[in-house]
Amino acid sequence: KIETNGQRFDGAVAERLARFPIRPVQVSLDGDTQATYERQRPGASLAKAHAACRAARDAGLPLEITFAPTRINIDEAPLVVERARELGAFRLNSGRLMHMGTAVRTWSRLEPTEIQYEAFRDMLQRKAALHQGTLELCYVPFDIEEGLRASLTTPPATLLVLPNGWVKVAAALPHVCADLRKDSLAHAWEAYRSAWRNDTVLAAVRDAIGDRSRHAQANTWRLLSTAV
Repeated sequence: KIETNGQRFDGAVAERLARFPIRPVQVSLDGDTQATYERQRPGASLAKAHAACRAARDAGLPLEITFAPTRINIDEAPLVVERARELGAFRLNSGRLMHMGTAVRTWSRLEPTEIQYEAFRDMLQRKAALHQGTLELCYVPFDIEEGLRASLTTPPATLLVLPNGWVKVAAALPHVCADLRKDSLAHAWEAYRSAWRNDTVLAAVRDAIGDRSRHAQANTWRLLSTAV
């Protein structure tokens, strides 16, 4: 699965990826007007994100859209659903806004109200019924603490690879366990498995479950001392 903001994803990239069993290419569309999109993603171009979607679709890659609801963009959610359908996406993923990384610093201004969330879920249910068979709408009311708590007993069997080749232990944690620019995939997998038995990682997971302020550190990437 490839997750991208679409800013550097063009036809050439899509054609290269189409040689591999990709499922899917997920593009973030956090708004349906440039003003809203850029307010949530400063400096980004909505036109480039739309072009990335078309490039993926034209190359025969399965296209998935993700929408992160905030007070900034939640009113444009119905338009994003229709845009996803127009662009040929097979699924739109959303859920509650993740309390992680840069969002933590402006959480009080970003987090939608419960009334907004309720209206958002109702809209998705109506759209799901309307577009049944053509666009799958997935809403998972998931929070970071819930995911981390589950990972303590059953770590996800997924490698999260950053654009620079580093492999993260978990999206909500800053720890990096391997580097695919120099490590084999087999080595990275074993390093990932080992990381979930590492005392530093396990302590960080428990800290993040008990102290929400720790979520702000998710994007301050750092190599585990045992990582190669």
